[in-house]
Amino acid sequence: MAHARARTKLQLGSAVPPIDPDRLITTQAAADLLGMSRPHLVKALHEGALSCIQVGEQRRLRLAEILEFREGRRRESEERLRELLAMAQEQSLVGKSMGNRVQEGTEAPSGVARDQGRSASFAQSRVGERAAVG
Repeated sequence: MAHARARTKLQLGSAVPPIDPDRLITTQAAADLLGMSRPHLVKALHEGALSCIQVGEQRRLRLAEILEFREGRRRESEERLRELLAMAQEQSLVGKSMGNRVQEGTEAPSGVARDQGRSASFAQSRVGERAAVG
């Protein structure tokens, strides 16, 4: 929702304030950014995949860490897609031209989401792992 408002402001020529990477956000806001449920995010916190700080009885997460985690998941997802395409090409399941376009980032196969970070099944498979900060 915030991204849509920022995009609208940019289209109208309005200034958009910069994002403070040290900003603390709620578990719900973090879950929304990661495309997962809040209980799933809390499980990731308990497993050490992400860190948080306690503010009274509530948890807060650093926005920068959430964005880094999301980017790491996106990179891992793209790498897995390339590996699957290579395997499919070896078995002649996908034509070479389709695989080349996907590997170049110009086209995704029908039914493959551009933003794999939004895939619930992918998010569930990544909970136990912490993305490397690059």
